[in-house]
Amino acid sequence: RVVLRPIAGNPHYRRLMIAWRGDSSVAGVSDQVYERMLARYLEVMRASPVYAKWWSARDGDRP
Repeated sequence: RVVLRPIAGNPHYRRLMIAWRGDSSVAGVSDQVYERMLARYLEVMRASPVYAKWWSARDGDRP
């Protein structure tokens, strides 16, 4: 029998950094790239009841 238990506190930390050259075609739409990445992350997070509950309990850690 396997029993899953959440890890207490905030055991995971991840910082996602993306970069491109200033003269690239992406440079002009960087804000839109960020907004789309954030929206997709939040969509995936909210699809997991356990993760969504954990996220909602973390008041000060919002994008």
